[in-house]
Amino acid sequence: LMVRGEIRTAVEYLEQLLDTEEFIDNTIDTAWLDKIIASKGLAAGYQAHLVVAASALARAYSRFEEERGMIQTTLSKGQQPSSTNLANALSVGVEVTYESMKYD
Repeated sequence: LMVRGEIRTAVEYLEQLLDTEEFIDNTIDTAWLDKIIASKGLAAGYQAHLVVAASALARAYSRFEEERGMIQTTLSKGQQPSSTNLANALSVGVEVTYESMKYD
């Protein structure tokens, strides 16, 4: 079994809802949640720099593993790895787009 992507729960979001002043004061009505969702008043709480860094590290590691595999295959054949493979294993450029912002 392989799971790719994130497994998320709504616990953090529900905690934020319960901590709102309107909920605590019991002044909510049927449109209260709709207003919060429409205004995007509550965030999931992920810090952008951590999301971007984690994504970049995961992508760089994946690319490194691909290059490492190619180098090992080449060495197992008794050949010398190309300078491109060696350079790619040492320096990997990645691009991440998060919340409509591109990082590279």
